[in-house]
Amino acid sequence: MVDNLRILIVEDESLIAEMIKVMVEDLSYPTPKIALTKEKALMYLEEGDIDFAILDINLRVGMEGIELAKKANEMEIPFMFLTSYSDQKTLKEATQTKPGAYVIKPFSEEELRAGIEMSLMHAKGNSDEFITIKDGHHSILLR
Repeated sequence: MVDNLRILIVEDESLIAEMIKVMVEDLSYPTPKIALTKEKALMYLEEGDIDFAILDINLRVGMEGIELAKKANEMEIPFMFLTSYSDQKTLKEATQTKPGAYVIKPFSEEELRAGIEMSLMHAKGNSDEFITIKDGHHSILLR
């Protein structure tokens, strides 16, 4: 856990965004910012006060989470995906952005914790280019 980690949650469903926010706070992280749209997320990223992002892939219009992941990479902001998409096409596209983790909804607080911690570990260079995919009780490591 990082006491001053500035987290951004990008999720287009406000109830889910609030649930993720509560879970993040329960994990003893500072209160995260929430963006319900790609535009709001870009605003937060460009302000330069985000250290980590939790991204949904589909934000109503399409695969905007993948676009945001590319922007996060440009800005060297670590991120993870938290999404309901687990099909091969989406997974392939998402893994090309090198997320720290890929957690599939529905998820538990412990899966969220693992995703955040794995992502931060990857960002610090403590990994061997692995991506962790959590699907319920199963973890898959991709190289």
